[in-house]
Amino acid sequence: MAGFVGNNDRTVPLELLQVLSEQIGGEWRDIGRILNISEAQLDHIKVDYTGRLKETIYQMLLHWKRQKGTNATHGVLVEALKAAKRVDLAEYVTKSKVQVPAQPYINNGQVDLLRLLQDSYVITYSPSTTHAQSEPTSCKRRDGCLHQFPIEVTNFSSQYGQEQSNAYVASNLAGSCSLFPKYLDSSQACVFRTYGPWWDIVPSATGPFSNRRKFLGTDFIDLKLETPVIPGKIRIFETYYPGCICQIFGAKISHDTLERSLDVRWYNLWEDENRSSAKDTRQEATTFEPEIRLIPEHINVIRLIISSKNSEYYTELDAVEVIEAKRDIADIDNELKLLSVHERRKQSTQSESLTSHPPVNYFEKLSEKLILLILSKLDFDDLCRTASTCTLLKKHCYNPLLFQELDLQPYWSTVTSGLLDSLRVTSRLSCLQKLSVSWCSYGNNIRFATALASVIREYGRHLQVLRIQGCSFNLDETLLQVAAGCKDLNELNLSSSRNVNNGYLCISLMHSLTRLDLYRALVTEERLTEIFKVNPHLQHLNIGNVITIKEFDRVALAIGNYCKDLISLNLWRANSLTSQGLNCISQNCINLEEIDLGWCNKINPESNCFVTLVQSCTRLKKVFLSGVKHTRDADVQAFATCCQNLELLDVMGGIFVHPSSINRLLHSSRRLVFLDVSYCRHISNQHCAQWKISYPHVNIKGGHIHMT
Repeated sequence: MAGFVGNNDRTVPLELLQVLSEQIGGEWRDIGRILNISEAQLDHIKVDYTGRLKETIYQMLLHWKRQKGTNATHGVLVEALKAAKRVDLAEYVTKSKVQVPAQPYINNGQVDLLRLLQDSYVITYSPSTTHAQSEPTSCKRRDGCLHQFPIEVTNFSSQYGQEQSNAYVASNLAGSCSLFPKYLDSSQACVFRTYGPWWDIVPSATGPFSNRRKFLGTDFIDLKLETPVIPGKIRIFETYYPGCICQIFGAKISHDTLERSLDVRWYNLWEDENRSSAKDTRQEATTFEPEIRLIPEHINVIRLIISSKNSEYYTELDAVEVIEAKRDIADIDNELKLLSVHERRKQSTQSESLTSHPPVNYFEKLSEKLILLILSKLDFDDLCRTASTCTLLKKHCYNPLLFQELDLQPYWSTVTSGLLDSLRVTSRLSCLQKLSVSWCSYGNNIRFATALASVIREYGRHLQVLRIQGCSFNLDETLLQVAAGCKDLNELNLSSSRNVNNGYLCISLMHSLTRLDLYRALVTEERLTEIFKVNPHLQHLNIGNVITIKEFDRVALAIGNYCKDLISLNLWRANSLTSQGLNCISQNCINLEEIDLGWCNKINPESNCFVTLVQSCTRLKKVFLSGVKHTRDADVQAFATCCQNLELLDVMGGIFVHPSSINRLLHSSRRLVFLDVSYCRHISNQHCAQWKISYPHVNIKGGHIHMT
């Protein structure tokens, strides 16, 4: 980014004030004080421009310029910026000249002004290269359109890889292609945690809310663009088991939006439930380029919605390319206006039709109980639409009995702090028992966090289930209200919601939990121990991929001591867990039906810890040992002998697993429906093919030879 004239004695031009008003944020008052603007004047400016940060900053700088006249110099401004710890802006100001786009001046007929500014050495420009000079290095212009790959992954719901690693993690989706057009399983790809229907049939599965809108998404990922554009094309490079993208959304999220906790408007660029509901059997890398919808606004964030329930294996994504629309924004505005006119005509025609045939209000003849029964079949969106039709239906649609279970996840793109406030003030949530705001809001939205905490404070006394998955806003106040008022809460899901400081202390004040999901949480072993102590009836616990736990054996000891009623336990990537910790769990949690020990590589199977596990926990239905490479034939044979209820087994990557033990397992385990023997050194494609013929009721995964 270039700057203005470097002479410190030169008077600051208005153009520089405009540029700085885009860059300065919440520290504007500090800069004003350093520039000797009175507190009274700063307060006056703030009141005059409430809610408009850019205008506030511009008026503050303009006041300084008018007040100081020729003394409003670059040198004074640079020192003020340095004192306010904005060295980046100080360096920006001291550079030679600013480069501005010439085209806006030309389009507005201001060529003379452009020449005057250039002649007075305030700006420099090159009409033919302006755009190229201002474009970031991550962008390239081809055929008159800007092509760019995301520079950052800002949020996601899950990932296969370990936190702070580069293998199979969500952050691999930032940047350009590194794998395409190869079709292979690669650790350099972005891979999500689950696939297929298997996670819905295990003991830990959570059922949907009643009257839940059909929702395909199982995962999401947010991608940030360096340059906002109106998207014309979006290309997604799928390099392993393609076909899982079901929706694409876009939004313009500025620094001002995040600073002031403004609600984000998401545009639905594309969706196709048929693509995700059909199994994609192609064994080749694909470039998925859907026809996206026309939108009137530049966007700089893309959200991909993944639906992998029909995928045969883990889907892997290499990169996402966004190409700006060729058409001018004026053309888009005109089209939207035409669409608006068409819609008004359509509504007018419908209105005239209704007017000519006055309807009979049959609802007045129905009993309140019957109306409530009819409305109970509607989802949340339909209830809101129905409420807007007439006063009578509005009254019935606001009945709190219709909002006992409120799942807002399917509406995440439109859920705002205002919606939560509206639900609260209209008393629709007085009977609330289950609430999900998973995937809702963006960034650390203070307003949304406050609105949610207010809902919990006023209507949380009957709350039993609370799901806040994949959210970035701070949860401390919400968890405080839950601990204070939700005495009946039995399920708390904070999966991939990591913005928690003191909130984990609040969880240790909840005494009725039977289900707790802290996947990817930043919680310590000490805090977990406190939670386990006061929740002895925990039945389902997920603490997978928690990087803040340094000694998982201490956690395992606490689980064995305090959580003896556990039915499912997820310890995915518990890197420090040893055989000693696992034995403590095995001996005390004998009711276990499901355990995930994927990538717990410090466990030594030679200690017979897996044999001890299945001998103690004979009710096991699901055992996942993905990536535990020293799994042995003796362990597999123990599963076959002791686990009569075994339905799902994953020994992917077991280098000491042989076909003979798998043969015995398949023959003995009559209830087995899923088996993953991928990348087992001694098991070939031919073995898998033969087993699939002999045991057609078992979904066998194996023979994945493409790997880097």
